[in-house]
Amino acid sequence: MNYELFTFPKMPAQQSVCLLRPRRIEGAAMDLASKFAERFGVQARPQDMGARMIARDERSSLEYFVATGSVRYSTRPGQKSEAEYQPRLPDEKEAIDLAMKRLRELDLMHSSAAVHSVTDLEYSFRKAGDKEETVFPIARQVNMRFKEAGLPCFGPGAKIQVALGEGGNMDELLRFWREVDVAGEAITLSPDHLTDILMRDESFAQLRAGEASVQFHDCQVGFYALPPREVQGMIVPVFALSGTVSTPALPRYDFMRYVPAVSVETKSRAGMTELRAMAAY
Repeated sequence: MNYELFTFPKMPAQQSVCLLRPRRIEGAAMDLASKFAERFGVQARPQDMGARMIARDERSSLEYFVATGSVRYSTRPGQKSEAEYQPRLPDEKEAIDLAMKRLRELDLMHSSAAVHSVTDLEYSFRKAGDKEETVFPIARQVNMRFKEAGLPCFGPGAKIQVALGEGGNMDELLRFWREVDVAGEAITLSPDHLTDILMRDESFAQLRAGEASVQFHDCQVGFYALPPREVQGMIVPVFALSGTVSTPALPRYDFMRYVPAVSVETKSRAGMTELRAMAAY
């Protein structure tokens, strides 16, 4: 194994962490999707698309994700092109206040979620003869992230985002989450075990020390939530690592790795659960 290729930060010491099991969703998916469509004011009956129920009318659409009870609402664009229309957007504080108000009105606030950042959705275009692109924001996005059992939640299935457009009107809202219960406890892998997994990652197998390097910058313990349309039987703790690969062809490539953080066997309230550490993904 080529140890000289890798640089690691101080890795988390072994610790006891919870295992989370997604809660069963009560009710028929079509009925739940219909209630969400009514709540958002979408004047259409949802259509069964398999993993999703989708309701669309002339003004907006609502997606209900069957596996998780997650939702995504979006308005349909008007006639005027974005290149001709620069909306009046709320400032950061106003955006947060408006987003919180809309979430409360729609009964979509969650005690485990908090504001993480405020970002802009930008539109860029270049007219004939222009040397540079014109870029301007068309929506302000309030982003929220989840924490459970004191640990941050990573992945595409754990976030709330409210996008505000002209005059602070809501252009889009997504709430991706699985309601969970604590299902047991586990001990995280040792720092030596974690570094061994990372050095054996096949993504780095072709790299050679002296020509390339792999530097890991930071390591956090948290939970990883799969996309909202996918079934997830257990939400297990992970190590979330940011890193950079450098090669002669590509001097800098930033990446993230998520490695299951628990030991091979863990005792849950329902008995023994097999959880095998695997290569980073």
